[in-house]
Amino acid sequence: MNSAFSENLVINEETLPVVSRLAECIPGGFFIYRADGDEELIYFNSRMPVLFGCGSDEEFRAHVGNSFKGIVHPDDLKICEKNIEEQIEKSEENLDHVKYRIIRRDGSIGILDDYGYFSHSESFGDVYYVFVEDITEQIEEEKYSAIAQKYIEKYESVFIVDLKEDSFSLIKRNDKLNMNIPEQGAFSSMISVYIDNFVYAPDREGMKTATDRRLLLNRLKNEDTITVKFNFISKGYPSAGKMKIAKLNDNEVIAAFRDIDNETMNEAIVEAVFDDYFGIYYVDLENDSIRVVKNSVYYSDLKVAPYKEAFDEFTAGIEESFKEHMKNYRDVNWLKNSLKNTNKIEFSYYSSYAESWVRLESYVLNRDKEGIAVSIVHCFALANAYQLENIRLNEQTLRQMNIIKGLSED
Repeated sequence: MNSAFSENLVINEETLPVVSRLAECIPGGFFIYRADGDEELIYFNSRMPVLFGCGSDEEFRAHVGNSFKGIVHPDDLKICEKNIEEQIEKSEENLDHVKYRIIRRDGSIGILDDYGYFSHSESFGDVYYVFVEDITEQIEEEKYSAIAQKYIEKYESVFIVDLKEDSFSLIKRNDKLNMNIPEQGAFSSMISVYIDNFVYAPDREGMKTATDRRLLLNRLKNEDTITVKFNFISKGYPSAGKMKIAKLNDNEVIAAFRDIDNETMNEAIVEAVFDDYFGIYYVDLENDSIRVVKNSVYYSDLKVAPYKEAFDEFTAGIEESFKEHMKNYRDVNWLKNSLKNTNKIEFSYYSSYAESWVRLESYVLNRDKEGIAVSIVHCFALANAYQLENIRLNEQTLRQMNIIKGLSED
């Protein structure tokens, strides 16, 4: 704003009607207020009552106390006035730019983008001319985008869900998931299809409860995030997964899903998938020792033992064609090298003890400063434990393994 314009932008009784007509032609709000005292409003256009949810000029004046102080949210007022004053002092053109919250008549919060110009008038003294724009939706979208970006980077499927309206928008698709999810749709229908087709059968009821819209809305009154761990079917086998619900506002959330096999294993994750394995063993690669978390019925009652000695027992019952590769797992350096650029390796073999295919999954627990694995966990599972028709074990052994709880007998 140049000096010639500033000299002409002076209000008095004659120019105020002209300013008023011009102000009605701009898309945003406009108002003029005294720079001193109670910062009384001198003029505002018809857009200002609308921004505050007021039905008339009288309602607006009453709501804000006919003052700039009443326009700004009380928690923002002090810093807002200080910023305006400091900017005007430094500006050769008497301009300022601030953003602040407002309280609408219905109690909801909005955000205004404020461009002000300071001038002196013989009729009204020191005054501010202010142009404002409602940027509430823009700020919320930026906030949502920032939150969403965090989950987009770390999760495989990400949705924005309106729990009240039962709708979702897909913002990141998991290309590995063989499910044709539309860009938008009903959340309850989409999650129902996902649970029925991809969630491990024993976990389905729990997932239905965890994704119930009414229960989520109630929980989110007191919680900002909710984490649900479950098992899903990947390549025909149960695999550990995680769903994260992050609150955006009273009705909307981010719903993000990921395979936690892709992250470093920790004791909390082991606990979450405890029932999916018949044997779980922590291995200290630095000290060549093994600690039993859950012992298999196929091996002796190991507690703590030297790793190589214990692993020799794991190879018992393995068919000869698989033993050569299994010997690699006995080699600590081979394990460190194999887990250098991944957090998981796996190997499937046929066990005559189990009379079934067994899957050995090995996860990194901890790494040193150079990124080398120093502790891992070995997890043993029947390759098709969730399908009774594919397991040829007697009933007594099934009870000992305790991996098919809840499955009904044929």
